[in-house]
Amino acid sequence: MQKFTRASIVAALLVTLIIGFVPGAAVSAQENSDKTSVAFIPQLVGIPYFSAMKKGGNEAAKRFGVEFIYQGPTDVNAPKQLQIFDSLIKQEVEAISLSVLDPESICPAMERAEKQGLIPFTSDSDAPNCDARRVFIQQARDKDLAEAIIDGIAKRLNSDNPSQAEGTIAFVSGNPTATNLNTWMDLMEEYVGASFPNLEIVARRYAGGTSSEAYQTAQDILTAYPDLDAIVGVPSTSIPGVGQAVADSGLSGDGIIYTGYGSPLTAKDYIKSGAMDFSVLWNPKALGYLTVWAGWMMDQGIDFTKFEEKVDLKAPGIESLNEVDVQWLPKNDTILLGPPLVITKDNVDNYNF
Repeated sequence: MQKFTRASIVAALLVTLIIGFVPGAAVSAQENSDKTSVAFIPQLVGIPYFSAMKKGGNEAAKRFGVEFIYQGPTDVNAPKQLQIFDSLIKQEVEAISLSVLDPESICPAMERAEKQGLIPFTSDSDAPNCDARRVFIQQARDKDLAEAIIDGIAKRLNSDNPSQAEGTIAFVSGNPTATNLNTWMDLMEEYVGASFPNLEIVARRYAGGTSSEAYQTAQDILTAYPDLDAIVGVPSTSIPGVGQAVADSGLSGDGIIYTGYGSPLTAKDYIKSGAMDFSVLWNPKALGYLTVWAGWMMDQGIDFTKFEEKVDLKAPGIESLNEVDVQWLPKNDTILLGPPLVITKDNVDNYNF
């Protein structure tokens, strides 16, 4: 990579910072700099969702001359995630991000990273109460994600008048301490309570992080609630297990509404077979790209938290992965990728993540 002088880098970033304070303006930066190391720790390696984030991170790293480090546990395990975070601190990786499994255990580690002059931040799942957490790279607004699931269920239960839809809903979640999963379920329950008087959440079960655990949990729910109207696989890790449980129970098609937060490739077979009605997600490849770009920007001196109003952020190269502008939201120090993507039989073949 071509090297710029420190003065030229600072000058370019100062211009960017000034532009960023103008409401509605775009924020970007020079695409060449001294090499920065940016790490991302997923909740679990080896599944399509986080593999797509890795691909996006690699694309951003290549474009911006970043050393991208992708390390994560082979099972959903908060202590292992913490161990990896601590090892990255010892390596003095400039910007360390993660999809948080346990906010309470990771917060002290973030504080240690900050004291060492490193940049701790979150992506995909947050630790909002940790003061050391610099920013959160959010895939979509939690409220929008929750409402997309419930609206989809209500429309399928009563297409003429969704607000009067009647039925029961159960959740199959993942790790019980995962911030994003609990937030989505809380918001779904709140939305049901506020807007759908005839819908009821009857079960919220945690199945850990494997497909087999999700399968057994879903089977238990279907046995306990034989007249259940809808089941939601909350994390992407639960999608195959719940989908197989629905299929094995003979409930594909009109038997039960199955939905959740799964990537197109994860949900595709179940959507096409009729076991799954729809899936809600975003582009995880774009999320990985945005994560590396944000880490690189912060290491170059951009302090997003100084932006007191909502602004559009231009991460060069992300436009091919994300159709809408990325936004800085000063509330909760969030960089927002965009609105949810609803995946159905009509569009599932359009995506390769």
